[in-house]
Amino acid sequence: MAYETLTYENQDGIVILTLARPATANAINSVMARELPQAWARFEADPEARVAVVTGEGARHFCSGADLLDPPETDLPGTAATLQSIRWTGMQNGVSKPVIAAVNGGVVGGGLHFVADADIVVAADTAYFSDPHVAVGYVSALEPILLARRMPIGAVMRLVLTGGLERLDAQAACRLGLVDILTSPDALLARALELAGNISRHSPAAVARSRAAVWGAKQFGLGEALERGWRQIMEHKGHPDEIEGPRAFAERREPVWQTQGRRP
Repeated sequence: MAYETLTYENQDGIVILTLARPATANAINSVMARELPQAWARFEADPEARVAVVTGEGARHFCSGADLLDPPETDLPGTAATLQSIRWTGMQNGVSKPVIAAVNGGVVGGGLHFVADADIVVAADTAYFSDPHVAVGYVSALEPILLARRMPIGAVMRLVLTGGLERLDAQAACRLGLVDILTSPDALLARALELAGNISRHSPAAVARSRAAVWGAKQFGLGEALERGWRQIMEHKGHPDEIEGPRAFAERREPVWQTQGRRP
């Protein structure tokens, strides 16, 4: 399947999803807003696809947010926008598999969704993060709410309230917890793929359930999150991978996991 604004490449179960509008700093226009849900649905439905790596085309920009000249469409033509109309990231599309953001350059405005929703963020040491919403009279709400799950609120407020006049560089973002791994620009994709490979070696079902349990700690209160985590453990009991893992360990061989056939 070909896309106009994205590239989608599957390398042995690791999908590289590239935002491919470099002439507009990889801004999300009406076409990309339609193609992203299609790409995420393709990734989720493919039992052989284990991990996704999201990056931007070119060396300067990861994503500059919504294209103001050709803005992303809302749910239906002629209707007011709803929260559900923003379906850019894996998490916003209900993807159950791990997603790594490989941040190759500037992340601006709505582009912050991809970083905030990623399971792991790898960034080039030349990357930066900026939120110019208030500078053009727009309300910044969704992106900072998501960012506040990953980093201190004061750092989020500095991004939001200064309207892009104070950028967060990659080094500061790493110290604050927004970025997990720093690399040189040349090593970025290789490091993200290495990380994805380390994840893809393991049981897809166990990975998906573990991922869901950890994100639950950010979405729910402690008590409910623990109950949900326990439920993930109990519902996994008897899964073929739970039998195969110890058996492979005892036999000193690589396990043969069941492909991910159902959502956790």
